[in-house]
Parts: sequence; structure tokens; C-alpha cells
Amino acid sequence: MKRKTKFVETEYVEKKDKVFAITSFVCGLLFWVPLFNVILGPLAVVFGVLSIRRVREDPERYGGQVLAVIGVILGVISVIFTVVGVYITLFHPELAIGVNGTVNTTIGTLFK
Repeated sequence: MKRKTKFVETEYVEKKDKVFAITSFVCGLLFWVPLFNVILGPLAVVFGVLSIRRVREDPERYGGQVLAVIGVILGVISVIFTVVGVYITLFHPELAIGVNGTVNTTIGTLFK
């Protein structure tokens, strides 16, 4: 779309939609925050996959594929860390060392 003004002819370029890609990337970055990783990791994967699909279907309209891929990778890492952490806490409490160096065995005794 061109617009003529009195002095200069300018051309407007529509920006590509990167909302899902940016959302995936931000959710992936914030998975380091404790307790949010349970929610933000899977959300990063979902938004990243949706963004990648959109970019492949209509690359003229959607962008941010690199951000989406990074968001998916960080989201998968978050999910893996969460699953491993829950597994260790529930089934191997001797490996879950507390902040002050003591072993927390309360959760492990519930499942024996």
C-alpha cells in the first residue's frame, strides 16, 4: 500500500505476527522460576508448536520461527527437569537434599 504525500512517497510494510513465538520464548525463559516451570514449560511447547505451524502455513503473515524453536527447546528442558525432580522427590528421597544439607525423607515415607 503506497501513500502519496505532498513531499515524499512512503510505503507501509505490514509487520509479521510474532505473538505466539514471543509468548513461547518468554515462557521458556521463565521456566527457571520455581513452581512456575510446571505451567510455563508445557505452555512454551504449545505456543512454540502453534507458532511454527503458523509460520510454515503462511510465512508472509507470521514470523518468529527462531524464537518459537528456542521456546520449544526451553519448554522441553523444563518438562524434563520437572518430571525428573518429581520422580526423585517421590521415589528416591535420599537424593533430595534440602537447603541446609539435611535429607528430607517425609515425602518418601508416604509412598513406602
